[in-house]
Amino acid sequence: NTGNVSISNIVVVDNDVTTGPTYMSGDDNSNSVLDVGETWNYEATYVVTQADLDGGSVSNTASAVGEDPNGQPVGSDDSAIVDADGYDYGYEQGFFTDSKYWEGYADSYDTEPPDGPILYSGSEIPQLDDDSYDAGYYDGLWYAYSDGYYVSYDYGFTIGFSEGYDIGFSEFWYDFLIDDVHPEFLDGSFMDGYQDGFSEGSIFGASDYEAGFDFDWEDAMWDYRAGKDLYIEAVGFGTGEYGDVYLYEWGVDPNTYYEKADAAARRVRYRTTRQLRKAAAGRDVVSPRVSVDKGAQPLKQSETKEDGISYRPLTDAVRAQLDVRPQYSPRFNGRSLLLPDTWLERIERYRAERQ
Repeated sequence: NTGNVSISNIVVVDNDVTTGPTYMSGDDNSNSVLDVGETWNYEATYVVTQADLDGGSVSNTASAVGEDPNGQPVGSDDSAIVDADGYDYGYEQGFFTDSKYWEGYADSYDTEPPDGPILYSGSEIPQLDDDSYDAGYYDGLWYAYSDGYYVSYDYGFTIGFSEGYDIGFSEFWYDFLIDDVHPEFLDGSFMDGYQDGFSEGSIFGASDYEAGFDFDWEDAMWDYRAGKDLYIEAVGFGTGEYGDVYLYEWGVDPNTYYEKADAAARRVRYRTTRQLRKAAAGRDVVSPRVSVDKGAQPLKQSETKEDGISYRPLTDAVRAQLDVRPQYSPRFNGRSLLLPDTWLERIERYRAERQ
């Protein structure tokens, strides 16, 4: 209200929306009167149709009416035209906002497969090479949400790799690998990433121990991310036993998957965790490890907003969450972990190497 009198009996109308308009905030003194200087906020949603996409834009008009102190009607309206498939709009409204990004991260971290809550439904996720993803899934939300979810999985993968490497790097590596069982969750959660990383890291740890190499899980992980696969003849398997490691299986709802879960299911996800560390750009990194030829090609994730993944600065809440040093791995409690640092310290070094 930029005028000089209060307005009562406010009614906001928008006949083109799917839900709303609904009052959200602004009545500072809670007297149900739009006082001078107050701004009331309303929220409405609209589901973009195929016709809107074909037409390239959506037009909308909202109006507000009320009464002045003398009971006389006053009102105003406003119109806008929005690109229905515009990437810039989706980016500004969704990908640019931290709230949806960290909402996705939290949903990934809080998912507890296989018996706990599943907070992400793969059947609702747009494919990354589809225009809907780059446009913020039209409503400007999913792009950031998916990135936050992926980053949580990737951090889980990094931590799992380090602890799998730790357990595998032992004189008892053979017995461990023979007895170990890989849990397959197929939900792209933090713990799903942990299990995937643990399986691959344990192979590298055992291989490095047998080869007489120094304990170096980080060097091993970057070898893996650059496309190197190992095979241990003594146990008859190696890395990549369940297929390449990807973020999620697009179009598969984990809730449905668990109803028909198969312990031997192939690991099929959409976004690969393999990439070169940026610190290696422009120079050769020579690995002492002998790789099995599976035709793996090094992949490097782009940092463009169109097809890259956004690794945003950690919030205080996430830092506190990761600032732990477990004595045992969630996967194996047969011996204590030797790693001297916290999850947070490992993730911070991983983030630094990516930059």
